Amino acid sequence: MAQEQENNQAGPTQPSQGNDGADMQPPLQDAGQPDAGMVGQQATQPVQPPNPYVPQATQPVQTPNPYVQPAQAAPQQGQPTAQQNPYQQAAPVAYQPVVAYQPGQQIPRAASSSSAAIGSLVCGILAIVFSWTIVLGIALGIVAIILGFSSTKKYGSDAKALGGKVCGIIGMVFSVAILAFSIWVGVLVWEEIGSSPSSYSYSSSGTSSSTSSNTAADEKAVREAATAAMEKLKNPDAALQKEIADEVTESVVGYHSYTMADLGLDANDLAKQLSNAMTYQIDSVSAYGDSAYVTVKGTTKDVYTISGEYLDAALDKYIDDELDYYSPSAADKPKLAALYQEAFANTAPESVTVSLSFTKKNGSWVLSDSSLTSAKYSFYSVGY
Repeated sequence: MAQEQENNQAGPTQPSQGNDGADMQPPLQDAGQPDAGMVGQQATQPVQPPNPYVPQATQPVQTPNPYVQPAQAAPQQGQPTAQQNPYQQAAPVAYQPVVAYQPGQQIPRAASSSSAAIGSLVCGILAIVFSWTIVLGIALGIVAIILGFSSTKKYGSDAKALGGKVCGIIGMVFSVAILAFSIWVGVLVWEEIGSSPSSYSYSSSGTSSSTSSNTAADEKAVREAATAAMEKLKNPDAALQKEIADEVTESVVGYHSYTMADLGLDANDLAKQLSNAMTYQIDSVSAYGDSAYVTVKGTTKDVYTISGEYLDAALDKYIDDELDYYSPSAADKPKLAALYQEAFANTAPESVTVSLSFTKKNGSWVLSDSSLTSAKYSFYSVGY
C-alpha cells in the first residue's frame, strides 16, 4: 500500500529511452488536448481516501491588507482592455464667431452699482439731513437727482440710483417747506414789529420822527391814560386798600396766634402809609396804530422788606429775654408795635420800573389787565 501511494505522488511516468540510448522526444500535442496516456492512467487509478492518521497540509489564511489597494479584475478572454489612447484626438469644439464692433453700438455692461448710483444715494440722504439749511438741502437734492438719472441711463435700473433720486426729491421738498415756513414766520414778525410802538422812521440827520401825523396826539392820550391809572394806585380805592392791608397783616402776624389789633397796629393805616410813600413818573410813551406802551419808574417801600427788618429786631429782643415774640404778654405787645413802626420808618424806598400796555377801543386807550396786576404787585406786593 505504501508503495502505491509513493507511485501516485510521483505522478505519471516519463517515456523510456530506446535501446540505442538516443533520447526519444514525445510527439507534439495540442495545448487544449490532454495526454492520452495520462488520461488512461488517471482513469485506471482509484481515488484514495484520505488517511485520518496523516496530518493534512493546510494553507494559511491571509488577512487582507487594508493599506493595499485591491487589484482590478483581469478582463475576461475575448474582451479588449479599456486603455486610453494617448494619440487619440479630443472631440472638436464648436466655433463661436466674433462679432465686430459697429460704430454707435452700445457695449453691454454689467448691471452692478456704479459710482454715480452710490453718489446719488449719498447726496439724497444728505439732502434730507441738511434740509433745514434750505440752500444746502436743495443743492444736494439736485445733485442726487442728476447722478441718479445719469447712472440709470448708462447702467440701467439700479436700486441705489432710484433711492438717491427719491431721497433727493424728499430733501428738496423738506427744504422748500422750511423755506415757506420761514418766510411766513418772517412776515408775521415783520408785521408785529411794524405794529409795535417802537417803529420809527429816521431822517438823514439821525433824528426820529413819527410815522403818522396822529402819533403825537395818540401819545398824549396814552400818557393821560397812564397817569390816571397810576393815580389810582397812588390813591387806592376801598378794594385796593383792603388788599394792601391784608398783605401787611400777613407780613407782620403770619401764622402767630395774635393779630395786628392785639399789637395795637391798624393795618389800614399802615396801608395808607405805604401808598403815601409810593412815587411814580411816566418815563416814556410810544404809540402806533391801536397799541401803545408806557414805561413807568417810581419808588415804594416793600411790605416784606419792612417785615424782615421788624422780625430781625423782635428776635434780637427775644434772644436777650427782653420780650416774648411768639407769645407776647400784654407788656410785650406795645414793644412789638414800636419795633414795627421803627422798621417802617428805617426801610428805604426801592426803585420800581413797570411797563404798561394800552389798547385803543372805541377811541379810548384802555389799560390791559395784566399790566394793572403787574403794577399793583410791583408797588404793593399784591395782585398775585
